[in-house]
Amino acid sequence: MTDLEQQVSNCITEGLAAAVQARLQHGYGDNPLTKLIDSVVVSRTDEMRKILETSIDGTLKGDFKKQLQTAVQHKLARILVSKMEGEVERRVGELRSNPEFRAKVTLAVTQLVEEMVREQRAKG
Repeated sequence: MTDLEQQVSNCITEGLAAAVQARLQHGYGDNPLTKLIDSVVVSRTDEMRKILETSIDGTLKGDFKKQLQTAVQHKLARILVSKMEGEVERRVGELRSNPEFRAKVTLAVTQLVEEMVREQRAKG
């Protein structure tokens, strides 16, 4: 979201919040000023709708959309992991009890350590 889009969005949000608060504080009686404000807002409904649509369209493009997608993906991943945690632990337990798997892991770790030692010796 660009700085301008953020400013527009903030102004709209603050303006709507202030309008609702003012409307609620002044009551619903026969106040002519309240009726005047209401009629002006109603007469500008189409214009305000276009401003809101433009702001929302700008927000849903670019960085915001990517950030939203990333956040949803992370949340989904956390949910899936938490739901499968017991299953993963059970499978790991099965692998640990398998002598062939343990031998392969031990061999792989040994090879990695030996390779790192050789690289360190080669560097000096």
